Amino acid sequence: DWTALAFASVNNQDQTIKLIKYFGNSKIENASVTDYERHAMALMALGLNPYNTNSENYIEKITGSFDGKQFGDVNQDNDDIFALIVLQNAGYSQADKIINDDISFILGAQNANGSWDNSVDMTGAAMQALSAFSPNPGLEESLGKAEDFLKQNQKNNGGWNDNASSTAWALEGILALNEKPEDWIKNSNTPFDYLATIQDTDGGIKDASMTNKIWETAYVTSALSGKTWNQIMQKFEKPITPTKIEFTKKNTKIQKLKLETTASVINTITNIPIPLATNQTETPAPKKNWFARLLDNIFGGF
Repeated sequence: DWTALAFASVNNQDQTIKLIKYFGNSKIENASVTDYERHAMALMALGLNPYNTNSENYIEKITGSFDGKQFGDVNQDNDDIFALIVLQNAGYSQADKIINDDISFILGAQNANGSWDNSVDMTGAAMQALSAFSPNPGLEESLGKAEDFLKQNQKNNGGWNDNASSTAWALEGILALNEKPEDWIKNSNTPFDYLATIQDTDGGIKDASMTNKIWETAYVTSALSGKTWNQIMQKFEKPITPTKIEFTKKNTKIQKLKLETTASVINTITNIPIPLATNQTETPAPKKNWFARLLDNIFGGF
């Protein structure tokens, strides 16, 4: 999932096509809400419809976890943060109650120090989730506190937590504020300076575990593209549900009345007597006037 966002962020067409084929023929089932959210992000980054890929509706799996106030586990906020990132790119807006409720829950989960979960990573993600919505005093104050938290926790080497993941997710939060990462200088070092020190000779991020190396390299690739996850993902609209028309007795009576009224008017028109000529001695067959003949041509006669 994370490599899909990475390749999509740099427009690597060959690898993206391979990923599209893979995702188009695979699905995840019985997963956690955050798994579905991450997978939906990957699909949308590749241009695949999260409402219907391989007959799966991943947006429904996410919204189905909403309890009226928040998504998934009430004791967690990461599922709410990533739900907000996905749904704002899937046709949902502040006009939807589910979005406003989720924003309120996320704002309520912010710590006094400006972080979410005292985590640089989650704070960067929350900044991405919230920054796209209409500014209001609550949102602006929240994002300002989150920015202060990142500034206070930036290391002298320019990064965060001495690891690539935290630094990459912090960069995503900075980009969401429309700020330049190179302006974030600590002890003469920028976040880019720190990332350069942990890049391996093969281009990846140094890590003994290949799995971690792939993940961290994917995080960094997305961040170095200069795009937030929201900007990497393509936008999708909510499917339109067809409106059902139900005919009640009242509707039926109205239709019957209209038909009876129309028939009465037609009968009145077609039965208008035609005056006899002065030299006629017999009553001729009734002739239809021009309007009645027109109706005959249209409706085949009544």
